Amino acid sequence: MAHKKIKFSESTQALFEENEWKANNLIAGSFGILAFIYLIIAICSITGIFDVPATWGIFFFGLQTALFIAMMFAIRCLNKKKFTKYVGLVALLLAISLYTVIYSYGVELLFAIPIVLSCRYYLKKVTLNVSIVTTIAYIVSKFLSSIYGLPDINMVSFVPGTIITITSTMDAAIADAISQLQGEALHQFLVDYNINNFFYCIDSNLVFLLAIIYVCYNTTKRMQTMVLIQADISSKKAAVESELKMGNSIQISMLPHNFPSSESVEIFATMDPAKEVGGDFYDFFFIDKTHVGIVVADVSGKGVPAALFMVITKTLIKDQAKLGLSPEKVFTKVNHSLSKSDDEGMFVTAWFGVLDMETGVLSYSNAGHNPPLICIGGKYFQFLRSPKRKLPLAAMDKVEYYQESITLSAGDSIFLYTDGVTEACHQKDFYGETRLTEYLNKNRDTDLEGVLHGLKAELDAFADGEPQYDDITMLMMKYKGRGKGLGFRD
Repeated sequence: MAHKKIKFSESTQALFEENEWKANNLIAGSFGILAFIYLIIAICSITGIFDVPATWGIFFFGLQTALFIAMMFAIRCLNKKKFTKYVGLVALLLAISLYTVIYSYGVELLFAIPIVLSCRYYLKKVTLNVSIVTTIAYIVSKFLSSIYGLPDINMVSFVPGTIITITSTMDAAIADAISQLQGEALHQFLVDYNINNFFYCIDSNLVFLLAIIYVCYNTTKRMQTMVLIQADISSKKAAVESELKMGNSIQISMLPHNFPSSESVEIFATMDPAKEVGGDFYDFFFIDKTHVGIVVADVSGKGVPAALFMVITKTLIKDQAKLGLSPEKVFTKVNHSLSKSDDEGMFVTAWFGVLDMETGVLSYSNAGHNPPLICIGGKYFQFLRSPKRKLPLAAMDKVEYYQESITLSAGDSIFLYTDGVTEACHQKDFYGETRLTEYLNKNRDTDLEGVLHGLKAELDAFADGEPQYDDITMLMMKYKGRGKGLGFRD
């Protein structure tokens, strides 16, 4: 029977509702299978394949087939309207409808069907209810089979000449006793026999059924606990992810995106965090009408703590630079401020340079950061290594930083980056400085935006699907020479 799946929300309660819905569908499916089996038996009885009277096949097996089909459709209809609380009723109907099969073939395991099915979908309360109802149904069905299941027991009295059928369920001693009894004595004997047989069946098979109930209930209890824990974790994780996404938006909004392209200088930068929020940052800003500062830095660690430390560092560097201090003094003061308040032992590698757009002089200081690459005179990119590179910011207080300078000509470029570029990894092979230099030289005539986006694409291709382990931040500046349009908006 085609059935349109009900869509539920992702809440914990909805999860349990959906699981109960699935459990009911599974029970309905079992009825469908039983109906098919009984239909085959009924057809075989009618056609004479089985040595069973045709009327018995039509009445018994046909009735069971109709009952199973009716119950299957009833559950489907109830389930379609989300009346999932009827699982207990289903278990009762299933248990009672199977009692004849159990009596005829001795397969008490069929009583475990509704319990096992309800156990599968994490519903502790439902499993308990189904177990209770099924146990009651089991006892009732065994009682009914004991009273009405044996030959001739349905007779109220025995008239002279009644033939007693001896079945395989009676041993030789019982058969001999029956052959010597008559009338009321025979009737009483068979009643007593059935009562004893009832308690015998209950005594042995009920223990087996209770063992199944115990295992299923405890299994369901553990599964439900796990689902609740997982739901709680998922809920908290979703809340954290939401906050991290908001943090990512805030962090990105703090980075400058109005990239200048004037007659004097052109700048472009990108930042791709390894997590929702990262510790890398870039910055560029006007110090005065003729001086522009550029910064690329990498905070130790990842995630929210690194992002918060990044915000503090970025603000301190910019504030000190705006006072007109040289790069070395900026780093010295920032290092002192960070060291005083750094209780978590974090540190920042950073490269800070100030370009005089009238003279082309670039003054810079390196605090333990990767050396940038510079292209002078339209030639090849090469590393601008600094012999005076000092410790990262906040690594140790009272560190005196130094600065160096280089004069740029029109058309010269400088490329700043964090170690996420050179340490992009594929099967323990790092992208490295050699590949980076080759890429920049191959694309040195490309516009700045094209260079950075192309490099990020090359890093992704190099990683070949491996996760990004570190933030990737890049900044590129091209000096165009002294021009009329020296300024740009900060």
